[in-house]
Amino acid sequence: MLDLIKKIRSIHVMVVVVLLLIGTVIKFSPWQNAGKSGKLIAWDVTSYYAYLPATFIEKDIRLTFVEKDSTFYHEHQMYWPETAPNGSKVIKTTMGLSFLYSPFFFVADAIDDDSSKARGFSETFEFWLVISSLFFTILGAIFLRSFLLKHFTDHVVSLTLISIYFGTNLFYYITVEPLMPHAYNFFLISLFLYFTDRWHNCSTFRNSLVIGLTLGLITLIRPVNGVVLLFFLTYQLEGITKFKNRLKLFYEKLPLLLVISLAAMLMLLPQLIYWKSLTGQFIYNSYSGEQFFFTNPHIIDGLFSYRKGWLLYTPIMIFGLIGLGLSIKNRISSLIVLVPTVYIMFSWWNWWYGGSFGCRPIIDFYPILAIGLGSLLSKALETKWSKFSTLSIFGLLICFNLFQTLQKKSDAIHWESMTKEAYWHNFLHRYPQPGYQEKLHHPDIEKAKQGFDEY
Repeated sequence: MLDLIKKIRSIHVMVVVVLLLIGTVIKFSPWQNAGKSGKLIAWDVTSYYAYLPATFIEKDIRLTFVEKDSTFYHEHQMYWPETAPNGSKVIKTTMGLSFLYSPFFFVADAIDDDSSKARGFSETFEFWLVISSLFFTILGAIFLRSFLLKHFTDHVVSLTLISIYFGTNLFYYITVEPLMPHAYNFFLISLFLYFTDRWHNCSTFRNSLVIGLTLGLITLIRPVNGVVLLFFLTYQLEGITKFKNRLKLFYEKLPLLLVISLAAMLMLLPQLIYWKSLTGQFIYNSYSGEQFFFTNPHIIDGLFSYRKGWLLYTPIMIFGLIGLGLSIKNRISSLIVLVPTVYIMFSWWNWWYGGSFGCRPIIDFYPILAIGLGSLLSKALETKWSKFSTLSIFGLLICFNLFQTLQKKSDAIHWESMTKEAYWHNFLHRYPQPGYQEKLHHPDIEKAKQGFDEY
């Protein structure tokens, strides 16, 4: 059996993974809730998406049309703008995700018979946006596989892909809430890792341009994700001698580093122009009343709590973290990204990130953690006993993740109010059990915004 697993080719595994993901999306058909409770274009996605219908359907990026019937737009979760000090209506999130939505939005706009009524929020639009998520999921799998093959054997890459796509909450954000940014960011960071490796082996103008544009788009979707630049700067850095050589390399390649910088700025320019035209400022904080509390990070809660602990709801990533310690060449570059990312992530006032399954912002960095999984699997497959035990554990954790995905979809795992009592009350139950609601503890939003514990 183990020898058979070793013969499986990663290209075949990738195709099967993609087909299973597509099949699951078709089974769930999340776009069918358009215009109803549970629709995809809602909450955060409303803001990520708002740039497109406002610009190309309403022809009014200033959102003055919202003021004519603000109750209608608010109740239907179509636009939730913030009001700037000068009175302008500003879309809360940055526009990066709209760039990736846009080709599929234009297809939907061209074929939707109900566009004049739904104004860009019909089932047709949701369907084509789901197609966009699947499209970038496929690209993410292609580039992640290509990157991992530069570091691991083909069968290790196969097992890593299976673990990432089915053993983590990435599966949930591809199949249940596909319009959230995580599948898109997963693709972009996979692309960034792939071209980082190419650049360090072949520093060309083309590779520099792609890295810069990708870095800019990563930052435009979620500004704090720009920390991934550190991976490029420290890629395969092993010691002080390599550090000196790296500085020498960057000095020699200064023109190409300038290309990277200018390309990244080019991607950010539309956002700066948008903010300047509406608020009078090139840099505008649209998250009024929300902030980071860097002196009171909730790192332990973010990693282990029943409310939203990353490693509780995605335990397979414990092995990803362990594996990073085994990755000699990529240990520094991975940890120098992940350590500040975790600190910043859990310093946000809403460290549990609202309604979500597990810790969702860390999903963006799973391509880096795939290095850790690959390193651990490489070591584990060296002996027959460790092969069997590791594959058994991984198999159980993948099944556990898939079951918890169904629990979350059925509300047996609450989106933000889980407690120890509630978790174990529904443990291994697909649907919520009687008495479950009484065991939940809803967060105190106002306390959290002031930097206090949400309990």
